[in-house]
Amino acid sequence: MSGRGWQMELLRNMGRSAATTEVSGEKSTESGIQSGEQGDQTRGQSDGSKEQKTSKDSGEESLNSSSQGRGRKMQMALERHLSTQLISKQDAPETTAETPRGQGRGDMLRRAMEASLSVARQYHKDKAPSSVEEVTKKMDTVALLEQAKTTEPQEPVLYRGTKGVMVTALSNYLPLEWMSDKRIYEYSVYFEPLVDSIHLRVKIIGQLQAEIGSVFVFSGFNVYLPRKLDPVKVMHTKLAATQDTIKVTMKLIKVKPEEELAPFLNNLFNKIMRELKFVRHKRKQFDPTKAKIVPQHKLEIWPGYVTAVDTFEGVTVTALSNYLPLEWMSDKRIYEYSVYFEPLVDSIHLRVKIIGQLQAEIGSVFVFSGFNVYLPRKLDPVKVMHTKLAATQDTIKVTMKLIKVKPEEELAPFLNNLFNKIMRELKFHKLEIWPGYVTAVDTFEGGLMLNLDVSHRRLSTMTIHEFMTDIYQRYKADFHKKVKEALIGKIVLTRYNNETYRIDEVDFTLNPRGKFKRGEEEISYVEYYRRNYNITIRDLEQPLLLSFKQVRVSGSEKKQERITCLIPELCYMTGLTDEQMNNTNLKRDLAPYVTVSPHHRVDGLRKFLANVRECAAARKVLEDWGLELAPDVINLESRELGVQQVSFNEYTAKAGIQADFSRDATSKHVLTTIPFNTWAIVYVERNKNEAITFMNHVQRNAPQLGMTMKNPQHVVLRSDTNQEFIKQINQVITSTPGLSIVVTIFPTQRGDLYAAVKKVCCYQNPVPSQVIMARTLGQSNESKVRSIVMKILLQMNCKVGGTLWSINIPMGGTMICGVDAYHDPAQRSASVTGFVASSNSTFTRWYSTAIIQNIREEVSRSLGLAIKEALIAYRQGNGCLPERIVIFRDGIGDGQLPLCENFEVPQLIEAAKSLYPANGEPKLTYVVTQKRINTRFFRQSGGKIDNPAPGTVVDHSVTRRYMMDFFLISQNVRQGTVTPSHYIVVYDSANLKPDVVQQLAYKLTFMYYNWPGTIRVPACCQYAHKLAYLVGEHVKKEPAKELQDKLFYL
Repeated sequence: MSGRGWQMELLRNMGRSAATTEVSGEKSTESGIQSGEQGDQTRGQSDGSKEQKTSKDSGEESLNSSSQGRGRKMQMALERHLSTQLISKQDAPETTAETPRGQGRGDMLRRAMEASLSVARQYHKDKAPSSVEEVTKKMDTVALLEQAKTTEPQEPVLYRGTKGVMVTALSNYLPLEWMSDKRIYEYSVYFEPLVDSIHLRVKIIGQLQAEIGSVFVFSGFNVYLPRKLDPVKVMHTKLAATQDTIKVTMKLIKVKPEEELAPFLNNLFNKIMRELKFVRHKRKQFDPTKAKIVPQHKLEIWPGYVTAVDTFEGVTVTALSNYLPLEWMSDKRIYEYSVYFEPLVDSIHLRVKIIGQLQAEIGSVFVFSGFNVYLPRKLDPVKVMHTKLAATQDTIKVTMKLIKVKPEEELAPFLNNLFNKIMRELKFHKLEIWPGYVTAVDTFEGGLMLNLDVSHRRLSTMTIHEFMTDIYQRYKADFHKKVKEALIGKIVLTRYNNETYRIDEVDFTLNPRGKFKRGEEEISYVEYYRRNYNITIRDLEQPLLLSFKQVRVSGSEKKQERITCLIPELCYMTGLTDEQMNNTNLKRDLAPYVTVSPHHRVDGLRKFLANVRECAAARKVLEDWGLELAPDVINLESRELGVQQVSFNEYTAKAGIQADFSRDATSKHVLTTIPFNTWAIVYVERNKNEAITFMNHVQRNAPQLGMTMKNPQHVVLRSDTNQEFIKQINQVITSTPGLSIVVTIFPTQRGDLYAAVKKVCCYQNPVPSQVIMARTLGQSNESKVRSIVMKILLQMNCKVGGTLWSINIPMGGTMICGVDAYHDPAQRSASVTGFVASSNSTFTRWYSTAIIQNIREEVSRSLGLAIKEALIAYRQGNGCLPERIVIFRDGIGDGQLPLCENFEVPQLIEAAKSLYPANGEPKLTYVVTQKRINTRFFRQSGGKIDNPAPGTVVDHSVTRRYMMDFFLISQNVRQGTVTPSHYIVVYDSANLKPDVVQQLAYKLTFMYYNWPGTIRVPACCQYAHKLAYLVGEHVKKEPAKELQDKLFYL
């Protein structure tokens, strides 16, 4: 057992012994009750940062070492243990007259620690301390150091490819630079008496601005400042509610290095966006003043931006992207301070208020996360201030302790908040179509970058009440069911406060006349909206919409469920409904509003830069923190991997610059075919003409593709009920030996019928199936119908085990896998992981399986079994096991990368080992594929800005430090701006070169048999996605093993 084992045992047992307050889920309205600045709720987030010690010879541990993080966690555990004794709610008195400070709490603390130590000593006899005093001494060694340590940044590892032609491109990244005299100082904050409420801590720190300055960020534990205070600064303030005095001690931790600044800078840029008068929805910022109305569809479109700050690798580049370099002024740094409130302040909202009251001491320029404060100037290493709670006049003591100067790689979250503030100053509001931006700051190989992208928000001008009325008029008998089907899982906007909520339930037993408790009084929803928003609710009988949210409550280790009740006539649907998504006229009408060409997108990015330069308040936010925004988006070099050749049965075609081979795919013999000797076609009597049309095209065009198709068995139905379809399909399957496929013509588009047919054909009576809509065959345009039937024939050939084309991938002895997950939007059904693995040397045949798992569970627990079955199938087809396995994992965000590396990869390795002889396991490469990103690249030629060509790779400057990753543009788009995919190599025991991974990823984008061209991700990922979606959305059970060697889900 490691040396830290006793400490973890201590914390766990203290958590068990600590008194907690049970808080039940409460119903509230959506405004006011849940308001408050959101802070970083991860306690001690930056304290355990993985940095080297400044001096290896010193016996004193660096504040950046892991022991400092452990000490901080132990201290926070002690604070949590005492929290319920000190504060019950955010405005409750923080101390009581009956319990002298330090006396009753000290007894409780000692009893808790002694009980926990007795358990820890049972399991860690040689490591656990012998007494409470020894624990306290160890904690003091960590928590009370006065001198901040600096660390040498780790040099980034460069993973570069060399293949392809070098081309010039632009990106949507802006470099950020610090002013030469600026640093970010991190201070830990201690409150005496202890303040558990985050909200109250924020308030206390806010009251200390006279001592620490008004420019700071407080995370709830640490304070970040742009100026240096004393190493230890002690301040006093009073709680407004009770007038109790709080002693706040701030101790310098460190000057934040660049690689740690990304979270801090993202917060800072959120602030900048507010200064620009943008309104934020998640990571997007919108401008409602430029809403574009689409009246014929009752829609509004809000233009906006997406921003992100991160840190990249630093090289000289020549291409255009949507990244803007950020530069620090030479004299600027970001200082991170931990913040402690005495008495404890549990409420984040109250903590923010308290910190806001301290501007006279800390300055007006700061960012407070709810735990830590970030400042552009250095205060004392420990700064103690006092302020009073406005509501009670209680004195709060706020102690800010310098943690460190934030390194650049840690500044991304901070800068994102800063740009949110800038967007508000630019007068962007969250939402109608609304124009806007998405912004984010992060640390990349090229240093700190602001990622900026143009965004649009679609918003219905029809209220949910009107939407429900429309449903009632169409489905009176089944109104409740249809309303829930249409609304649950959707996101709505309340215009009176520009907030969005997810609908989790529609409660027909509630109405606006109902009352809820607000403070000490009970108030009806009708009266609440009249008082607070001057809104008169008209329909007093309408049901209420419920939105569930998990929130952390003081005194409880588990999150509690908070229920927000919404009024339908005050809510508006965001995005598009399922019906609107299938409306081709709507899509055509929206295209001019939301399709942004590369030229206009770059113009939008440059317009944002001009807005920031022209807005004095936004400029001041940057200058206060010592930041300078680059004058233009970053240029960089990219590589084009070149034109690929596609092989059919006896013909090889060049895909061309646009990677399109659709003409060859529908005119040449496919690679391999399966004879259709016995098959069936099922349709209702009134669709007989459509069935004849289909068969005529099949007989004329199947030979052109090299397919042999005998006449099918016709099954004509007398009615179009689900029961009739299922009965006849079951009958034809059971009565026809060797049936290849069942083709079903649907009279109309019906999700329930589709699901019923797929359930029968996927697991009840497994056989490949093909569904065709009657209207696609009933068109008057003969040429269009022919094209549709040709594509259906190609699908049918794949579903029965045939292959269409191949591309040269010289990687013998390799099995390539794709993994993706499906989650039910309404969170009512289980999640499904699709797993697909190649089973031959040309990567044209695939073994497929679906894994049912817990709701919203992204990381699968059953991949080991899936890969074991895939390896067995590979051995059966090739006579041996593969030498290497390459897995492309889709659907994983940055926050889940450690879970993949530490959870999915080990189970895959262990499962594979069981089939190989000793020391003979295969080499494994695990690559995460990310599609939902805001990175954009643009090709610039002769003053014209266009999309890069398919096969364009960018693997430097805007890629991650310390990771092997790259961006690949694989597909061609005819309208709008192309979106690259981001590939991250999480694990690689095969030691594949960057060129190999890049070319493999690109070649696999040609191998998706539903599209004669390239797609955004490797074909194995798209197959996994299609399989997971079919099972999760319709089938609901794992498909039969008889279908696992076929692409039955296309």
